[in-house]
Amino acid sequence: MGFDSAQLFGFDDIKKTEFYSENSAILDQPRGAGYWLWKPFIIRKALERAKPEDVIFYCDAGRSPYYQFTRRPVRLEASARASEQGFLLGAAIPHLGAVGRWTKRDCLILMESDTNEMRSNHTIMATWSLWTPSDAAFGFLDEWLKYCQDPRCLTDVPSNLALTEHLEYSAHKHDQSIMSVLAHKRAAKYLDFSKTKVQSLMNWRPGSLLAHQFYKRPENAEDLLAGDNVLMLVREHLRLRRLFSDQAK
Repeated sequence: MGFDSAQLFGFDDIKKTEFYSENSAILDQPRGAGYWLWKPFIIRKALERAKPEDVIFYCDAGRSPYYQFTRRPVRLEASARASEQGFLLGAAIPHLGAVGRWTKRDCLILMESDTNEMRSNHTIMATWSLWTPSDAAFGFLDEWLKYCQDPRCLTDVPSNLALTEHLEYSAHKHDQSIMSVLAHKRAAKYLDFSKTKVQSLMNWRPGSLLAHQFYKRPENAEDLLAGDNVLMLVREHLRLRRLFSDQAK
């Protein structure tokens, strides 16, 4: 597929680190194997070993074969290399709700972002991302990790820095909530397909399986960078039907 190497991180790898000792109260929580606190940590560890010309592609693993690669994501790679800050976050998911819907108020307050403007910004999917070893990339990861280490920002502990949550709030999305807020604060590059026909069609059925899964497959973003073809929604609908049909057998 064109990747020079692949690195698989498991929880046993994290348990051997000082990072685990310092954050075990969060990392021992069952949800997300520690509320996904490990995500910016392992991306940073991989980036520390990268050469200046390398691109690190992070992708969630072990959840669904739908995420699997079949080819090198050359357009995503080029977009990451062309980024002024040296990294590319995942796709915006406007059909699923803005930052305010998926970010609890304590997180917004602690990140100095409890504003109408921030709450109306797109939520950005954290399933995959691309990184070069730039100063800005390390800076983003360090700040993402810092906020993830604060249980008031990361976990499902109820907010107590304000009397109530905002009216549009539904649930907290942990590492993704923090990453989304930070991305908008730092003007980080992410994929915004909100003006495409593909996105317009997904807006019609935001609760569908396809709408929830489409951007989690990196190759769909890769294809959208090549052209706005609504037939890819038909292709992916059929792919998901086959996948879940096979799993049910």
